[in-house]
Amino acid sequence: MILTSKFKGKTVLIKQINFKDPYISHKLENIGLTPGVIVNVLDYNRSKKLLHLDIYNVEYVLRTKDCKYIDVEETK
Repeated sequence: MILTSKFKGKTVLIKQINFKDPYISHKLENIGLTPGVIVNVLDYNRSKKLLHLDIYNVEYVLRTKDCKYIDVEETK
């Protein structure tokens, strides 16, 4: 499943990141967004263009159009 606003309030496991652009992939790796990482989906803005995430207790915002390249699995 791709990372979307439907995971608001849930915890997900990053399964795979599918960006073709190495610059974006490198930026995500720098903030700790890599396969195997647990992420808390905190919220999204009303337009659903931004997704608010907690990665290693640091909050980040990603554009939802970029989140479609991130495959996740909901954790229990």
